[in-house]
Amino acid sequence: LDKEVAQQCLRVAVQKIGGGTPAPRRKSVDDAYQKLENKQEVNGRINQISLGGCVLFTHASNIVIAREVRNLERVDFSCSSLLWDKRFEFNRPESLELKNVSVGPLGAEGWSELKRRKQVPDNWDLPYLVTISLPTIYTFDGLLAAPHISTNTEIRFKELSVRFLPKFH
Repeated sequence: LDKEVAQQCLRVAVQKIGGGTPAPRRKSVDDAYQKLENKQEVNGRINQISLGGCVLFTHASNIVIAREVRNLERVDFSCSSLLWDKRFEFNRPESLELKNVSVGPLGAEGWSELKRRKQVPDNWDLPYLVTISLPTIYTFDGLLAAPHISTNTEIRFKELSVRFLPKFH
């Protein structure tokens, strides 16, 4: 892939995954691309760069872009549909009643809780920084369901639809 095309793809991907407008500045993207390509150490870590609300890093010789968890909020999910973080669309039938429920990032604590409950598939191989940014359903008591991860989610959540819908203009 041509370097200029790769940098433009990276710029658009960071904008869409980071949920931001406008896209990151070209110079910032060029600098990030160079650091990833050259495997430079940044902030004491190899190949982990913050850009446009995302964390960029290499994993298995690929560039990975994950949403930064620190920029994600929990929001109320009492309605039948919700667009969380401008990227994930939640829909539930009216028959699926949810009270005192919110949607937010899984985070480190949620990931530990899923592992403690043994609700992570054996073949789960998404990088940690991607995993902890995934949407999760919470109650006042804590984690209720992680639709993209957990294999032991209650039957009633099978009716819940969660789709990744970044906006490409």
